[in-house]
Amino acid sequence: MTDAEGRRTAELGRLLKGAREKANRERRRSRQPLLTQATASKHLGFDQSHLSRIEAGKVDLSFLEVERLANFYGVRFLDELRTIDSEERREQHHKNFLCK
Repeated sequence: MTDAEGRRTAELGRLLKGAREKANRERRRSRQPLLTQATASKHLGFDQSHLSRIEAGKVDLSFLEVERLANFYGVRFLDELRTIDSEERREQHHKNFLCK
């Protein structure tokens, strides 16, 4: 793994940990059980130590693994990308309209 890839993996781990922590803040407000690494990893079907390594940025994840974790934490990864794509298309359409 290159240094740049290592930094991206570390950032992704940090972001996924943040998504779990955000889900827990929402769960606290609604008095639902918190998503610990142990409960999340059990639900997702892997060891708690693996999730710990993911959040520490020590595991190179596939897109599908990232999406699965994000969805479990309530982050609709593809929906967010679609929203960005839709906004960019509207902006491009507007620019094209103004150029005519």
